[in-house]
Order: sequence, then C-alpha cells, then structure tokens
Amino acid sequence: MWAGTPPVSETNAVPFAQSPNSWVSAFDATTGLHIISFRPDINSSGSGLWAIQDDGNGCLWLGGALISTNNVTQYAMTRLCDTSSFDFVRPSTPGAAQVTNIGVDSVDLVWGASTDAVGVEGYRIYDSTTNAVLLDALTESGTIIELAPGTYTVYVKAYDAAGNISWRSGFTTFTVTGIPVDTERPSTPGSPSIVSNVNGTVVLDWTPSTDNIGVAGYTLYDSATNAVVSTSATASLTLTGLADGTYSYYLKAFDAAGNTSWKSGNRSVTVVNTPAPDIEAPTAPSDLTAITIGVDSVDLEWLASTDNVAVAGYQIVDPLTDTVLLDVVSVSGTITGLAPGSYDFVVRAYDAAGNVSVASAVLTVVIV
Repeated sequence: MWAGTPPVSETNAVPFAQSPNSWVSAFDATTGLHIISFRPDINSSGSGLWAIQDDGNGCLWLGGALISTNNVTQYAMTRLCDTSSFDFVRPSTPGAAQVTNIGVDSVDLVWGASTDAVGVEGYRIYDSTTNAVLLDALTESGTIIELAPGTYTVYVKAYDAAGNISWRSGFTTFTVTGIPVDTERPSTPGSPSIVSNVNGTVVLDWTPSTDNIGVAGYTLYDSATNAVVSTSATASLTLTGLADGTYSYYLKAFDAAGNTSWKSGNRSVTVVNTPAPDIEAPTAPSDLTAITIGVDSVDLEWLASTDNVAVAGYQIVDPLTDTVLLDVVSVSGTITGLAPGSYDFVVRAYDAAGNVSVASAVLTVVIV
C-alpha cells in the first residue's frame, strides 16, 4: 500500500484485511499463507505502524502512530500477548517467620518455604503496621538490619518471576532492645571429681567454667539417660539418698541468658551403703507361762518380742544366778532334769547384733 499516489507503473496491492485491522497481519511460517483469524482491533492514524518486535515471552510489541487498541487509548505503542503462556498463579502462602537471633539493631529470621506453579522467585518481609518492605530475600531466611529499639510485628509474602504475590503469612512479633544480646556459651566445665562417697552421700566438685558475662550455674546430668540430676550455683554438689549401684554423671554450665556449655567428661561412682550398727534391743517377752509341769521338767511358753531388725532367739534364764538354762529360736521351751523343789524362771530375747532385751516377769514353778 503506497502512501499517496503510487510511482509510475506501480499499483496498490489488494489489502489482506479490512477494518478494523488495517495495520498488522500474521502469516504462517511454513506455508506463507495469511492467517485471517489474527485481526487485532488497532486504530491508527494515516502513518500506521513502523516498528514490530517479538519479545520472546509470548508478546508482540507494536510502535507507530497508534491511537487505540480494543478501544483503549494508546500512546504510540501497544502490546499483543498470547495469554496462554502467562503465569497468573500465586505462590502458596509461606510459613510465619521465626526468630533465630536478635542483635543490637537486627534480627535473624527463618520461615517456611512457599511453592509455585513455575517457581518461587523470592520473599519479602513486611512491617504489619506500615506494610513497608523490611527485607527482600531469595531464600527462606534473612536478616533485617538497622532496626531502632522497639517492638516489631512482621509477616512474609512470596513472589514469582511473573510478579504474582502470595497471600501473607501469619504475624511474628519481636523486640529489639538496642542492648547487646549474649549468645556466647560458657566454657566446658571440668569432669566431676569425687570428694567423698559415704553411705549413699556423694560430694562432687569440678573445675569451674568461664563466660564472657558470667556463669550462672551448673547442671548435673545422668550419662545414661541425659536426665537432669541436680543443679548448683557453685562448682560443687552433694548428692544424698543414693541406693547401692554405679552411677555416671556429666556437667554443663549455663549463663543468665540461657546459653549452655558443651558437656564435660563423664565420671562414674559406685555407691555401697553400709548399714548403721544395730544397737536397739528387742522388747521384753511377756506372759511367761508353764504349760506342763512334769516329774522333773517343765514346758514354758511366752509371747514374742519385737525388734527394729529381727529377733534372733530367746534365753530361759535362772534369775538368781543369771544362768542361761535354755536357748531357743521359738517362743517355747522345755527345761528338764529338775529335782523336786521350787524354781524361778525368766525369758530374755536377743537379736543378731547381740542386743539382749529386758527379762520377762519371774515365773515360779514347783516340781513335786
């Protein structure tokens, strides 16, 4: 199509398309045939188009004397796109941020990953009050810096390369104090040493730990179960009431900020409880009675004594001479070989430690 009168011997070609599209046409790359269905509604002035560019992303850019496209005003340039190749899907909502460390004017955050139909491009952390972006990160972690002292509440959004943005995550609140945060562990304490081990009481001490600010105390652990046994503010500890057996312990130091040292070496201790000496005598037997009196013997019986440990036996005694006439383990006994006459008897109980009870009341027996 010639602008104005065609040159001598030239004529205008037959147009491929009529209004509303007189400015751009498409042709099949294989056959060269005109694609009649491609008829964008472009309105242009008489100068028409003079620039066409494929951007490789499914869009065709047109420049020239453009007035409107699909009744939308244009300013010299329009874009025709194949929307089937566009990504309109939001990334999934990322997990709420978690604080891993707070500095003097910064905070370290991590959050749950988002997924996307094509691929997550990155994440933005927003101030929930102002909705200002505080951090733009490519991965699921990042550090917000240059924070003034105060309390902040933030949320996370993911975005993809097409500019789609996820819904916001849950809120996370943290406080920046402007005061240095203690994140340094105390040094490892020495292994526990056994100061004494007597009858279930074990005294331990160890080489103290050091810390950049100060050691707050020590925790003693059972090496087999990692259960806490006891704590101490100093480098020593007394354990009481331990049953017989072998125990193994290790230590950790901690500071006021909750930082914990690496564990010390283990220390084993074997506890053997020695029973305290038994110095308590049994109670006195009672109700000494003659069950049967024979021509030269007598059968005696009494009520049992009690003892803090156990009664070992009984002695039938002549109270006049303090002579033991019979030693039995039961609560009865027979005295034989008695001539006619009157006899007095008492009973005493004794235990395995040799403690002897007070004698029972005297029983008088007459042999005829």
